[in-house]
Amino acid sequence: MGPGEHITADDRERFQLMRELGCVVSSVYFGKPGTPGQVHHLVAGGRRMGHQATICLHPWYHQGQPPAVRYAGAIVQLTADQATTRYGPSLALDRPAFEHRFGTELELLEMQDALIEAYRRAEAWVA
Repeated sequence: MGPGEHITADDRERFQLMRELGCVVSSVYFGKPGTPGQVHHLVAGGRRMGHQATICLHPWYHQGQPPAVRYAGAIVQLTADQATTRYGPSLALDRPAFEHRFGTELELLEMQDALIEAYRRAEAWVA
């Protein structure tokens, strides 16, 4: 798969569910579902594995963008070192440390898929 690859209705649904569920790391490891995130495509052999092989990651984990936080009534921009101390390593900046702390991308994909499936079951039960 590459640029311009076709996005199906199932892909769109997956992206929407991931936006609703939020960052998989924040949900699973910090108990904070709904933390905004970005779609991260898994890659094998230098190519995307497809839109179903995606996980939702906060910009810190996905692209190494340290977040701004509220501190003593002010908004403070964290440095990469501060973000690492507070939230753990970024996949973009230190893949080995990220995988050691949170798991491989394939392990996170399994977690993401389980969260999506649980969400779908809960939605079906309520409907």
